[in-house]
Amino acid sequence: MITGTIKELKTNRPLKVGVISINKVLITTDTLGHFRYEIPSGKYSIRAGFIGYYRIDIAKLKVRRQEIVDITFYVKEDERPI
Repeated sequence: MITGTIKELKTNRPLKVGVISINKVLITTDTLGHFRYEIPSGKYSIRAGFIGYYRIDIAKLKVRRQEIVDITFYVKEDERPI
């Protein structure tokens, strides 16, 4: 199982309705910025993001049988001009 939170880097506030991609399966965070996804053991690519923020990629996360992996993503606002 993979659980975690997406937070804004400057304020440490959770980002509701953030997007997590686990091997191209999309899930969203709840109103407190939390997510939870049950998976079998194996290697996973994870991407976390939110509109207007830089995304974070974890290329190869190994999850063992019956392991719970908890991740907190701190995303930075994209301040580049549009």
